[in-house]
This record gives sequence, C-alpha cells and structure tokens, in this order.
Amino acid sequence: MDAAVAGLFLDVVSPAKIEIALHALEELESDHEEARKQWDLQLRRADYEVELARRRYEASDPENRLVTAELEALWEGALRQRERLRRERTEFERRQEHPLGQADREQIRDLASDLGRVWEAETTSMEDRKTLLRYLIKRAHLDGVTTAGKIGIDVEWHTGAHTTLTIDRPLVGVWAPRTPQAAVERIREQLPGEDYAAIAARLNAEGFSTAKGLRYDEKSVGYVARSRGWGRGRGRHGKRSDA
Repeated sequence: MDAAVAGLFLDVVSPAKIEIALHALEELESDHEEARKQWDLQLRRADYEVELARRRYEASDPENRLVTAELEALWEGALRQRERLRRERTEFERRQEHPLGQADREQIRDLASDLGRVWEAETTSMEDRKTLLRYLIKRAHLDGVTTAGKIGIDVEWHTGAHTTLTIDRPLVGVWAPRTPQAAVERIREQLPGEDYAAIAARLNAEGFSTAKGLRYDEKSVGYVARSRGWGRGRGRHGKRSDA
C-alpha cells in the first residue's frame, strides 16, 4: 500500500506533469493580469465620475437648493462607488497567490527531475518521505472489504481531487520471516536418514540459524519438515526418533 501511494505521488510530480502544472499556472497568472486591467478601467471610470460630479456641483447655482441637493447627492454617490471599487480591488489582490519567478520555476523543475532519486536514497528517512507526501496528499482511504482479495485505495489530494486504484491484498504470512533456503535444502538432504535432533545439531554446527535468527532444535527442524509435507526423520538404525 505504501508503495502504491508513493507511486502516485511520484507520478504527479514527474517532470512531464510539472510542466503541465507550470503551463496551467502561467495561464492562471495571465487571467489574473487581465482581471487587474479590468479593475484599473473601472477605477479610472470611477475617478472620472467623481470629478464630473464635483464640477457639476461646484458649477450649480447655490440659490437653487433643489438642484444643488440633487448634485450633492450624486457626488456623494460617486465617492461611495469609488470607495467600494477600491476595497474590492484590494480584496482581489489579497486573494491572489504570489506569482512564481523564473528562478522558482527552474528550482521546481530540478526538484521534479531528481525527486525519484531523492525518494529512494538511503539518506532519505521515512519521516522525510511522509513530509513530502503531506505537501500534496490530504488523506488516503483504504477499503479492504468490498472486493475479496483486493484493497481499494482512494487518495484525496489537497486540491480536492481524488485518485483511486486497487491492489492485491498481501497473502497471509507474506511478510513473515522465512527459513533460509540453504537451511531448508540441508534439512531435505538429511531426511529421512537422520532424526530432527541430529539434523538440528548439524545445522547449528554448519552455522545456520532459523527464520528468527535462533539456533535450531528438534521442534524448529520438525516444523520446517512438516510445513513442507516431508515425513519425520528416522535414526541411523532405522528407528523412529520418538520410538
């Protein structure tokens, strides 16, 4: 499961995918720049409306109070409209991410090209790998029930997107320690001519150890033999060891 999720992560940050993301970012920045131009046009228009309202008010006859009051209201309305646009423009800029410079883009490209090697390096700790995953992956959901013998993985990225894949469920005992094959062959060679105790003594003398790194005894040799369907060993004189 760890390898499957890591594979998705490395695929996402591959050089080809990074180039696509950088191109999309360039288009987004272009859209933002066009939006800024539209805001500038609106603000210049608002400045013009304020100036026009001011001139009309100042040119009005003070004796004509009805007209003066109406022009004053129009001037104040133009001022409020300009102030509203300025606040909205400020909020728009606040929401924008800082654009990446050329040096930032080159650094991202270099990281993408080396990330696979960095990921596999002996100097990269498991905590380092988890930190890298957290940059893009929000969480991973596992489903080991729906499909027999399979594990469904749903990766949720920080962008809100989901990626799903299915892997084979590891067989029971697949991660268990295994008896060295050379030791298994030596046990097979000595059966049925030797009993389990004699085989254990010879394995220990030859420097073999069990799957758990321990010395062999009658029980451990017997387990290897029985688990492979081999009959119980006999002594040198043809008598069963438990006779």
